[in-house]
Amino acid sequence: MILGDVHDVIVVGGGPAGSAAAIGLRRAGASVLLLERQEMPRDKPCGDILGTQALSLVAELGLDRRALDPFPPLRGFALHVAGRRPKVSRERDLASAPRVVPRKILDAALIDLAVRAGAELRHARVDQVLQHGETIVTRSRSGDHESRLVIGADGWGSVVARSLFEERHAGQTGLAGRAYVHDPRGFEGLMRVFYSEETRPGYGWLFPIDRTHANVGVGVLRSDGHALPALFRHFLEDPGSPLLNLLGDGASVDSERTWPLALGWTARRRAAGRALLAGDAASLVGPLTGAGIHSAIRSGLMAARSAAAALAAPASTAFHLAAYERDCARWFRPRLGLERLIQRGLAAPAGLGALSALFTASPRLDALWTHLLFSLG
Repeated sequence: MILGDVHDVIVVGGGPAGSAAAIGLRRAGASVLLLERQEMPRDKPCGDILGTQALSLVAELGLDRRALDPFPPLRGFALHVAGRRPKVSRERDLASAPRVVPRKILDAALIDLAVRAGAELRHARVDQVLQHGETIVTRSRSGDHESRLVIGADGWGSVVARSLFEERHAGQTGLAGRAYVHDPRGFEGLMRVFYSEETRPGYGWLFPIDRTHANVGVGVLRSDGHALPALFRHFLEDPGSPLLNLLGDGASVDSERTWPLALGWTARRRAAGRALLAGDAASLVGPLTGAGIHSAIRSGLMAARSAAAALAAPASTAFHLAAYERDCARWFRPRLGLERLIQRGLAAPAGLGALSALFTASPRLDALWTHLLFSLG
């Protein structure tokens, strides 16, 4: 049974990629149905970093900067390499420095922008997506919906990718564990990254949300995923953990979650038939950092632009959707490829020593690295 009108585009997934796509499409005049399986706000496991590029994009989407006031800019970067003294680099330009905004708050704010832009939001868990000629049908327990195009922004294990592309992520996979820490003693506002032989080329982290709360976690490659539970527990609880050395006696940890990450650029398709993939569904997560919010928003806007062009010229739909594929390759492939190259260097036996040496070579160089890392999220 078909419920309601036929929309120009159905966007599956209400995270940053889906909300960005919906906003971009509405600005182009398209009718949009946004299908998100969970009520907002909802917890979403993530490192929560909004880097300088992501901050620019959320402003482009229309998010009022005052909404970010509770989340002060990070004041610098601290590199902790096992067996070495931490190296700290202070950020001078705080106006554009990253902020740590829990996805529970960010995603709700972005989906609200999409609704205010005119997207129709329905809560449904999509089970299957079909293409019949020039019509897309999404199926869920709440009913079927029709559209001319579909954008899959439904993350890891994308239903759109499985249904229409018959593909799953075949590249490098990461696994991460995240928790939130409350420490009355407070934090310095430093983005802290912890490298050790047990996690490389993955890492542990502490990202301050505000003066007394932080996002903490550990990320590893899936090939090392069997070790994640033990590494995560050690990071959160072991007296010898570098994290616990930074916390006061009154600190508390909660909201522990784990999740998979589709890391780096792969040869998978991101456009097929009348469908596009964006964000994590398109395998655009940084292999070095695990950062994906910037890629999600940017790819969502890029998908919206190509979809709007296809709607305006139906006879050229294949051309405009193929243009999205080329745009993704042009924008993301070099960046993700560079991250992969650095990641491989860290995986080498001498990788951690080389990383520490780069940060201690000169004040100018470590400031450059800080600026680069702050721009990735």
